[in-house]
Amino acid sequence: MEEESSPTVVKYYMHHHAVLCADKSDTQSSKFGVKGDCVLREALKHFHPVTGFAPDILHDLLEVLVSTLPDCAKVFIQGQTTTSIVYTTSRVTIDGTDYAPGMFVSAEACGGLPQFWRIDEIFLVNNNVSLLCSSFESWYVEHVRCYELSPMPGRLSVFQILDLNDTITLAAYFIDGRLMLSPRRYILQRTTRKITLASYPESTDELKNVLREKLDLDKNFTIQYEDPDFDGQLVSLVDINELPPKATVKLFFDGGSSSTSTTDSELLTDVSTPERVSGWPQGNFPVPAFSYEVEHILREGNSAFEKTGKVLQLTRDQKHDVLEKLAAAIYNFKAYPSDKELSKAAEALVTKHPCLKELGSDTGWFGWKTSIKFKMGNYRNKLRRAGCMEVAVNAGKRSKSSPDNEPSHLNIKRARRAEVNYLPDFPQGHDASTLEQQRVEITEEVQKAEKNLVVVDKKMQMTFALRRNEIITSSSPVKEILGRWPALRLESQVCAEFQRITNQNLTNTFYAELDRHSFRLMTLYRQRAAKTGKTADALAEFLRVHDLQDQHDVHTRRTTVLCALPVYLREDTSKFFKTCTIEDDSEEPDVDSSVALLTVVRELPDVAFQYNPEKISIILENEVVITNLQRLSDAFLLMFGLIYALDLSYPKEMANTFEFIQKVLLGLDDGKLKPRVLALKNDLLIHAQ
Repeated sequence: MEEESSPTVVKYYMHHHAVLCADKSDTQSSKFGVKGDCVLREALKHFHPVTGFAPDILHDLLEVLVSTLPDCAKVFIQGQTTTSIVYTTSRVTIDGTDYAPGMFVSAEACGGLPQFWRIDEIFLVNNNVSLLCSSFESWYVEHVRCYELSPMPGRLSVFQILDLNDTITLAAYFIDGRLMLSPRRYILQRTTRKITLASYPESTDELKNVLREKLDLDKNFTIQYEDPDFDGQLVSLVDINELPPKATVKLFFDGGSSSTSTTDSELLTDVSTPERVSGWPQGNFPVPAFSYEVEHILREGNSAFEKTGKVLQLTRDQKHDVLEKLAAAIYNFKAYPSDKELSKAAEALVTKHPCLKELGSDTGWFGWKTSIKFKMGNYRNKLRRAGCMEVAVNAGKRSKSSPDNEPSHLNIKRARRAEVNYLPDFPQGHDASTLEQQRVEITEEVQKAEKNLVVVDKKMQMTFALRRNEIITSSSPVKEILGRWPALRLESQVCAEFQRITNQNLTNTFYAELDRHSFRLMTLYRQRAAKTGKTADALAEFLRVHDLQDQHDVHTRRTTVLCALPVYLREDTSKFFKTCTIEDDSEEPDVDSSVALLTVVRELPDVAFQYNPEKISIILENEVVITNLQRLSDAFLLMFGLIYALDLSYPKEMANTFEFIQKVLLGLDDGKLKPRVLALKNDLLIHAQ
């Protein structure tokens, strides 16, 4: 297409007609900017004259070698394609929004605040636009309603457009030497509404009037609705006849803010917001702001401490305010913090306010740690009485009134593997009965031949709290859980459930970290294989089979790394990796293992694993949960996601392998590592340095 300063939006059928005219007549070849086929059409679908709608416009398209890009970009591209060359551009326009280096976008979140990233480079991978971005730490400045940014050198990441919190690009500016950023639009929270109309509106204006009346709106707005013909993408409402009988609509007000409502449906755009958006902070614990009185006293005390070294003695009420705010801040990250995490919180408090340092203490904060520990217990009791599910689940332990119950410190149901949303409360306005109806609708939708995955995903998000409550409190068998929640057999929902629990993208993180460490792991395997012993012989056989492969791509390397990993960690894989032939698989597979990967092949091989099996199935409690997987790496990833989704324990014979994936590859919980895992992690870190 010819580049235009203000491109005309053309409906699909009009554009298609223009292309047909351009193909048949030279005189009409410029209509709608169409000049016929593009030489790039074969490689990039965006340049197809009919279907290449996104991105709308590309500028200054160039080729670059993948080897010249930063490491995170290499890992991302290698996980998507095997090509050694990608295309970059100086600017791209998608759905009317320009993206260019130097602009800021919002992606991910930390501590309840959005994270902002500066676009450094734009490139195309598998026909999708990807943004290489630099990270900036952000603080919200309340009185000016904007964010102050601080660069985080060396932290880069790659995002696709769908990964962004908002597709709107932002521009930063300086005020008194500080880099500031103001959002260009605000999304109003808790404005999701269900509305039933007495009759179908005859026009869009009538619909607007009804919404103004029912929602008590006094601003002008435009309406967009989720079009089922385009997988739920938002489309501007022009003709009222285009609106489905049950629709989710989004209102865009003058000034940029938006709200969401639904007509005659419980299918919501913004549903079941999780209580937490991040786990325990990796760096220093963020000490919260206290009451105005306490902040003033601490400010004066810190000044006096710097001059004279005199510590501050708080009154009982002032100390209560400090501990109460700290307990609330800690609970925002974790309901049951460990002793190490409590120490970090106490240390951060004394570091920020040195006037609170304890004289005579080795650390200066040990007494504060003890006080915070007891305050957290009191705070959990308050939340338990208020009905908070995450702590109420542990009520009913032994007490004076119930001396025969189990001890209070046994069988505590709490996050043990860095789960961020372990047992959330029900969404506002819903209870078990309303969510049960949503569960039934999910079951009916999954049983359809053509599933509406958008509907399934939204209802799974809505019913997340009900599902976690059943899984955590009932300890039901896997077969029974999956019978009630069949959507957990879908690959997409396994990854989505993992993200709901941990707020981490399982697929992206797993493959990025696995590929980053794969070359070093292969080197370690070869070094161990050069020695003597059973482990060395087994690794040597793995590497021999790997070297005999005709094609050595990223998938081959991933398979070898994952198969050899438990062997390197000296674990027994006989119960985890199972193999059978197609004839055996035609019957009910007899797999005596609670957790296993069943590989189906045409003939039983002489080697321990296959690079091109017929299929791979995931076995949980002797039940085939997911099947027809083609790659071992995908099966391993989904197995890990299911363990989190169903709150299962790691198989004992593979505990080191799964702990390595959790704590080293995915970075979930930096607690104490088993000796073998710690040794492997140190070997990888030495290589990284």
